[in-house]
Amino acid sequence: MRISAIVGMLAATVCFAADEVQVTAILKVDNGAYQITRQVQQLKADQTTQRSAAGIVGTSAATNALPVSTVSTGGYSFFRNLGTNTVTLRVWAQLKPEDVALFRVSSTNILHSATGGTGALEYWVNAE
Repeated sequence: MRISAIVGMLAATVCFAADEVQVTAILKVDNGAYQITRQVQQLKADQTTQRSAAGIVGTSAATNALPVSTVSTGGYSFFRNLGTNTVTLRVWAQLKPEDVALFRVSSTNILHSATGGTGALEYWVNAE
């Protein structure tokens, strides 16, 4: 079963308080006879700084780096494909149209490219 074929919802909330990130995520999948729900609440990660970089970048077949010059070390990150083409992140992640991803990155050197044309990638990269 491919994730892109699953009807579901992922909701994530990231809150800042006292140099830490608090993550809440809910994944609900209902694919006919198959149902799953996973929930993580108040997962906390300490930070050494409150820096982050965010924005929306255009994507194309060419590989480009995310402009995260204000963040020197990777931490929790959020990505959302706003386009209609698949976006590949060079952290071994692939976002189909409308997909979201929330995970910790180990580097701020994050490359991206699109398959099948141009698009838009929303990102937020938080410093560790």
